[in-house]
Amino acid sequence: MPPPLALQRLCHVNAVVESYERSLAHVAKRWGAVVNFEVPDNGERRAFLCTLGDVIFELVVPNDPTSLTGRGARLARYGNHYDGLEFSVASVDDARRTCQELGLEVIADQGSFFYTSSDDCLGVSWEIFGQDWHELLAPDSAASHGWVPVPPRAHWSDEHAWGLLGLHRISLVVEVLEIAVARLAAVSGAEVLYRCERGPAVADAVGLRVGDTVIELLAPAGEGPVRRFLDRYGERLRATVFCVGDLDALERSAAQQGIDLVEGDAPGTRAIRPADNLGLLFEFTEEPPPR
Repeated sequence: MPPPLALQRLCHVNAVVESYERSLAHVAKRWGAVVNFEVPDNGERRAFLCTLGDVIFELVVPNDPTSLTGRGARLARYGNHYDGLEFSVASVDDARRTCQELGLEVIADQGSFFYTSSDDCLGVSWEIFGQDWHELLAPDSAASHGWVPVPPRAHWSDEHAWGLLGLHRISLVVEVLEIAVARLAAVSGAEVLYRCERGPAVADAVGLRVGDTVIELLAPAGEGPVRRFLDRYGERLRATVFCVGDLDALERSAAQQGIDLVEGDAPGTRAIRPADNLGLLFEFTEEPPPR
């Protein structure tokens, strides 16, 4: 069995969305995010990086939403959706060879970074990068490029209206838990941290450590939100889950913005509906991240 990818830090969460200007306005006004920089148009897509609660997102807008291939085709099929995860690695060359050994198709290879096909691993496109965007967007480095730096963590916990403490987990919907656990372990060296039931989602869950991040696999345990998601999208990333200091304070703050929170996938969590959030599910919990 070939060794897994040596993933280090989650650099950013990738999403495909349909409107560049609307998305820019939404993340600034609704999220209170910091837009770090706009990625130059390469003819195929426009994109920008933004930070919310110490999590960096890259939102990508295909230039041709009617395309029969690539992001345009996925946008036409799924609407706005999470597309993949970028992780840093010590060596992109080593990671490229590992992907070949694992049977992961490498696409859009730019030398210093590349993507894998989402068809090869639970609907997740792994973007592999030889640097760390959290370091590249640190104040000194960001200033040298004319970018807006990532704010200090105290900004999100003390100054941001939602009182964000950081990332708790990323959730990923799968059909069969044990098959998915084995696949994720083979690709990323993921280790199991916990198993539990997610009653509100009518799902069984397994949490795994992938690099520095917790990815929670959710498989349907009957008819409910996860079953409906799987029927609509197939195996795919479902949600970004943030830690907050006070859910009640978050709910009051969201209400002032005209956002009605709903129950999340786990008991005691709250969520912003995808329909109110560029098609992306955000959830919030007071629980500390799993260790």
